[in-house]
Amino acid sequence: MKYSAYIVIALMALLAACTKAELCEEAEHPHKAGVQFAFDWSGVNSDARAAFHETEPGTQDSMLVIAKRIIGTRITGCRVDAKDGKGFYLFDGNIGDIILTPGGDSTTDSSDGSDGSDATDGSDGSDGSDGTDGSDGTDTTTPGGSPSGSPAASPSGFLAASGATRAASTLPAAPGYTVSTDQFRVQPGTFKFITVNFDKEEFLYDELYDYVGDGVTANTYLRDLCVRYKLYRYNSPLLHDYIPDWPDYNVYGPRDEYGMPTGEIYLQPDLMPVYYDSISPLIIDKNTTQKFTFRPSILTQNIDIFFDIKKITVDEEGNEFPFAIDTVCAEISGIPYRLNLSRDVFDIKNTGKMRFECWREDDNGQRLRNKDTEASTDIHYHANIDVFSIVNSADASAFRGPGILQLMIKIKGMKTIHARINLHETIAKAMLFNSTDDGLWAYRRKDHGVLRIATTLVIDKQAVLPSEHSGLEIWTNAGDDDILVDT
Repeated sequence: MKYSAYIVIALMALLAACTKAELCEEAEHPHKAGVQFAFDWSGVNSDARAAFHETEPGTQDSMLVIAKRIIGTRITGCRVDAKDGKGFYLFDGNIGDIILTPGGDSTTDSSDGSDGSDATDGSDGSDGSDGTDGSDGTDTTTPGGSPSGSPAASPSGFLAASGATRAASTLPAAPGYTVSTDQFRVQPGTFKFITVNFDKEEFLYDELYDYVGDGVTANTYLRDLCVRYKLYRYNSPLLHDYIPDWPDYNVYGPRDEYGMPTGEIYLQPDLMPVYYDSISPLIIDKNTTQKFTFRPSILTQNIDIFFDIKKITVDEEGNEFPFAIDTVCAEISGIPYRLNLSRDVFDIKNTGKMRFECWREDDNGQRLRNKDTEASTDIHYHANIDVFSIVNSADASAFRGPGILQLMIKIKGMKTIHARINLHETIAKAMLFNSTDDGLWAYRRKDHGVLRIATTLVIDKQAVLPSEHSGLEIWTNAGDDDILVDT
């Protein structure tokens, strides 16, 4: 009897030891696996972007990859180079977006927007798919190439098998993880992957960071994750190519506790398209390294904007006063700035504005590189932007709110003319999107849209003049009866 008890105790101890080994999360545990990422950009149609922005498809430098293990949930993110697949582990973005970088030091970049608004989230009353479908492109290889080093801290998420730790802003970089790697260690299991642009000047990733940093709750799913364009004040020097003397005549959007406009409503000009892909749930076996190929598609609309300017250089008495237009810059309002990634729907109740340059074209639509001259009278202008879409105003006669196009026309050697028009009809005719039943979200009807403004803008060297028009779309002088937002 005594010996039987010893045998039972020994068996229990052995069983406990085996169980612990199966659940072990140490970096050198034999039940480990690796993943590598590649990006296939062949499906990206960039004809318009290459022509107008002179860029190549797939020129996005970095992509954010989020991985979720389905059973025994573990979640993490990593930053991956869009060309060679190398990258860094991403730690606790909601604390301070700490990314381990070459050189042995961690860098903490504030994600508070720096003159950018945190933006109102709006409802997520849209149903949609899980967003886990997509090509997998798996390629199983032999183990190897894993990063070295094992910080002595309790691991969390997708990084557990690597021995990494969730860093706080006070923690130094983990030894061995300060260099780029082309293989990311994971524990075996069934995983879902998603990827999206990584550009902290253009986007806010707070919802994705919270998802990675806090783990999964009963109400948090990959299909609910959104990204937002970062918003800035109209006079923020952080805006690319910002115009110091640009007046904000269309004051709307986020307001402070006293009900005053904050002015934090401008998106970066010349935004890159949003690239996104997801990979269906796939099994990652132990002691293997598998390569997954993302095939990103574009979730933004490429929109052309066309309008004509007619110069009046002779007054009623026959006196001539020729002038040349130096530059034309535009501002369009009604740009949604929050997008649900997997459902591919955007919030249409919260919109922002964007400024961009317009260029001249000849009668055949070819871009003119030379400057305007005093001899010209009728000029074609064109602009091209990548945004989620453009929302028009509910009021066709309003000059504040979404769907308003404003121009700043600099006359060479003379004053600047500010013109505006409500594009209610033009946007409606373009049929850019369809709204969801609740009216809170919308989805794109097309990848490419065209806003062709029928009413010609007529100007002399000082102001906007009356012109023939059909419907309610009328060019007017901006600023005469407007209140600018305080600087």
